[in-house]
Amino acid sequence: MLNKLVLLALGFAVVACQQAPTRIEEESTNNYAKNVVLVDTRPAFEYATYHVAGSVNLNSESFLILKNTKTKTRVLDPDMAQTVERLAKRGISPLKSVVLISDKADSVENKKWNWLLQQLDVKNVSMVPIEDYRKMNKNLIPQAEAEVMPVWEVRNPMTVLKKADLCFVKWSDKNCL
Repeated sequence: MLNKLVLLALGFAVVACQQAPTRIEEESTNNYAKNVVLVDTRPAFEYATYHVAGSVNLNSESFLILKNTKTKTRVLDPDMAQTVERLAKRGISPLKSVVLISDKADSVENKKWNWLLQQLDVKNVSMVPIEDYRKMNKNLIPQAEAEVMPVWEVRNPMTVLKKADLCFVKWSDKNCL
């Protein structure tokens, strides 16, 4: 009787512990995210409150330096190599597409970054309202953390600096579009 109970318990354990056959499924990857850097240009507080997973936050103010303490005049950092390095650390490169998101596609901050990135040879830049981006990409896997990109050489840094006051420090649709 004891042998029958042991065999019955052992048989039950074997049957109960069997797993269903493993099915191999192709892992879905987000190729879109590999070639795109999503840049949220809203103020840091809004970004910290909520943002699209995997996006990086850029604000033009953090790329300006104080030129004159009395007048509080700020200018784009004239060290273009440093600017490019900071952007590369956030995953931005001429090799990638950049999607600028903000509350409105044509926000002043998006326009400033679009202008600067174009001047720095990042040519594939688009501007999208954050809500539209979320609707269009609701089924995509969240973006991975932006990978650090290699630093690139700016062809005409002096040209960038000449127009930076009009097109990055301030914004002028008339002079920058």
